[in-house]
Amino acid sequence: SRIGEALRDSTERTSKEKSARVAEVLDEVGLSAAFATRFPHQLSGGQRQRVAIAIALLNNPDLIIADEPTKDLDVTLQSQILYEVQTLARVPGTAVIWLTHDLTALAEIY
Repeated sequence: SRIGEALRDSTERTSKEKSARVAEVLDEVGLSAAFATRFPHQLSGGQRQRVAIAIALLNNPDLIIADEPTKDLDVTLQSQILYEVQTLARVPGTAVIWLTHDLTALAEIY
């Protein structure tokens, strides 16, 4: 899949393992596995934003720098993304730097 190309250890994983990991992170951001093969021009703005977040989560990073990650998302999706970020921030070894002008979203995180 296109998103699977961002996997750091992609040569060490089978195609099935890559697809499973991509499906997992897409599900975390509220998208189906079918989005793994779509091109950016086939996605809405909110979908593109969620795919970008999924790509950031693919490799279980130690640090995530999130610059306005919930901008232009509806309230329901924004809450889902905020929940996922809170969950990530609790994982030992993962730090999140959240950059935003949205004080309401920031208040939900802390």
